[in-house]
Amino acid sequence: REITKDVSAFANSAGGVIIYGLVEEPTAHVADHLDAGTNQHEIPPEWIDQVVNAGIHPRIDGLRVDTITIGDLVTGGTAYVVVVPESLTAHMAQDHRYYKRLGREVLMMEDYEVRDVMARASVPRLGLEIVSTPVQDLPHALDVELYLVNEAATPAEWCIAQLIVPSTLNLISDGGADASEQRSSEVGTPVTALRFQYGGINRIPIWQGLRVCVRPQGGLPVRIAASAAGVYSLGWRTTAPGMGWRNGQTTVIFT
Repeated sequence: REITKDVSAFANSAGGVIIYGLVEEPTAHVADHLDAGTNQHEIPPEWIDQVVNAGIHPRIDGLRVDTITIGDLVTGGTAYVVVVPESLTAHMAQDHRYYKRLGREVLMMEDYEVRDVMARASVPRLGLEIVSTPVQDLPHALDVELYLVNEAATPAEWCIAQLIVPSTLNLISDGGADASEQRSSEVGTPVTALRFQYGGINRIPIWQGLRVCVRPQGGLPVRIAASAAGVYSLGWRTTAPGMGWRNGQTTVIFT
């Protein structure tokens, strides 16, 4: 019952990852340490699939269960990593209720929230694909291209995409962004938000499965440099009429 509540709540919200095999610190509700794991012969990963598929309606497409061996390969236990995608509809748990994830809590959804989630498939659902290419004559620098992808059947006539660049990186070129602003991220660190608008005359709507570059025609890509080689995260946000804002992040490597 608890598994169906947790998994459906993630699917009804923004998706996420559930790890069975970590002991939670009771006060801060964060991961504290690994437990001994479970016996994979007693509770195989297929059991989790069966519980989720039988107890959650409708079934969640794209859900994945991965296994991680804890300790010795022979005597050690197993932890399970359940990857839950954000769904295009609302999912009901085993107790015939709808749940959502809010911070670290799992709460029952209001009627209007269920209706909003069920309407996801009838509005655009835009993601931003970030493609980076090393700059040959400039160390620790990347050229970044941004591509809008619509996962829903409803086309987006126009939209806004934002690229979130942390202050630890040097923004050399904004790629012809329509606007930029300095602000704080959700965790309070300073970032630069580049805004790109897409749509209007001579711009085709973004249909389901279509991949559209948001860089102005003939413009330069976004160019970013790091002080040293390493791995960094770039954030993104997209919105279109009816869909609200979607957030995400992409890892890029500076060599």
